[in-house]
Amino acid sequence: MQHPFIIESHTQQPFTQQQLALNDYLLIIQPHEDLYNKIMSVKKSFAETYDCPTAMHSKPHITLLRFAQLEMLEKNIIPKLKNCIQ
Repeated sequence: MQHPFIIESHTQQPFTQQQLALNDYLLIIQPHEDLYNKIMSVKKSFAETYDCPTAMHSKPHITLLRFAQLEMLEKNIIPKLKNCIQ
């Protein structure tokens, strides 16, 4: 089975360093505003109680997917993701 984000194309030209660069992607869902604020409040309280300022650095989210992809294939990712959400 073909990977959904990879479209094979054949070319005669050599690839550039940028095209062969590997990019990391993170697909997330951000909670609605009320839940987001509640989570940030808990994180702030934790940071203050336990003297842990790094607890405030990350934003509340749910990770759906983490993957790596070649730079030259990035143009294929966006249309595929748009298809998934429609």
